[in-house]
Formats: sequence, structure tokens, C-alpha cells
Amino acid sequence: MKRGDTAKFKKPAKDEELKKGDRVRFRRVVDQGDDKIVMVLLEDPDGGRVLVESLIWESLNPTRVLPISELIKVSEKKDVMKKSK
Repeated sequence: MKRGDTAKFKKPAKDEELKKGDRVRFRRVVDQGDDKIVMVLLEDPDGGRVLVESLIWESLNPTRVLPISELIKVSEKKDVMKKSK
């Protein structure tokens, strides 16, 4: 990418429509550990962005607004809040 270029992201596929309560991950890994972060949508996506809460087993999990093009739905149904042994 050259200076001044803007990043173009693909829209999620129709079967990846996100809604409030869905568990998601980052579509692409930028920083080490991004592939392990699971988030839950706190609202329905509107205008290309959505409020998410990171599930990191803290008493107060961080929230942030992310572009929906950067998120992909988590397919596994296991409880991500349980710590594995």
C-alpha cells in the first residue's frame, strides 16, 4: 500500500450477517494474540460500525467500537467464558 491509499475491506457475506449477542473474532490478525480474543456484540450493527465487549475474564471487560468489516462470526458453540484446564 502506498502513502495516501485507503484500505478497502470486503463486506461480510450474507450468511455472516451479524446481530446483537453474536460472538465474533477479528477477521485478520494484526497484533500477536488477536486470534485468541473473542468479543460479543452489544448492539446491532448500524452504519458499518458496532459496539463490542471483549471477553477476557476481567471484572470489567473493555468495550470499543469496531468496523463490522473487521469482524467474523465465531462458529463454535462452546462457552468461551469458561477457562480451559
